[in-house]
Amino acid sequence: MKKYLLIFLALTSVGFFSSCEKLKSLADVEFDADYETELNVDIQPTFKSGVGTFNQTITIDPLTNADFQKYKDKIKNISISSAEITITQLDPSPIVISGTLTASAPNLPSASWSLNNETLTVNKVITLDNNNQQFDKLKDIFNTKNPFDVNVQGQASVPQGTFKCKVKFKTKVKANPLN
Repeated sequence: MKKYLLIFLALTSVGFFSSCEKLKSLADVEFDADYETELNVDIQPTFKSGVGTFNQTITIDPLTNADFQKYKDKIKNISISSAEITITQLDPSPIVISGTLTASAPNLPSASWSLNNETLTVNKVITLDNNNQQFDKLKDIFNTKNPFDVNVQGQASVPQGTFKCKVKFKTKVKANPLN
């Protein structure tokens, strides 16, 4: 009889703890955390006639989002919804570029996108894909909860000029204040 009582208590406690986890998950909070930064890019002349190069870096701090900051120690999951570049200013117009946009953090693989023969015009939106698991790498970067660098570099069809571009990363975050 004692044996059956112990088995009953063991099964009851397993069910109890399982139910507690289910109840705890009811407290999950989901929110969008979007990050947008603007790069002011100068195209510099090169020795190669008729072309210029550019290389500009800026830092994004995930903790600048109030919800992300509030739940930073309680985050269960981060997913990347989208990534894009919007050209906001251009001189001269148009400019054709080939290069890369990279998001990077120390000791982690970078998320990098190629920009090949991309014709820039004001208000052009370039959607960044996930063909090489860049969103997984970006997720890992966001999971550090530390500032990270965004860099655009490459070659332009003009020897000298400027352009501004907004880089936007949209994320969905799940957190649990009970964690």
